[in-house]
Amino acid sequence: MDCYKQFLLGSHDPEEREYPDAADQIREILIHGNYMSQKDIGICLSFDLVTLVVQPQHGNIRELHDALMAIYGSEPIFNIHQ
Repeated sequence: MDCYKQFLLGSHDPEEREYPDAADQIREILIHGNYMSQKDIGICLSFDLVTLVVQPQHGNIRELHDALMAIYGSEPIFNIHQ
């Protein structure tokens, strides 16, 4: 979980992160960069954002987490390393 928390804190700002598009940032930095498995992604999907509600950038963090949910949350994960 700490890996995902650090990802959210370090990647929340589209103007400062490596990939402005949330899907690209998630795929390249979070998933490929950390060699995540389907199980790892499932853990990230269950991350409790309440722990970060005090962060001033909480809105951007929420958007990034919502993007992860939209991409990987509704269907089985296949070919996550494409």
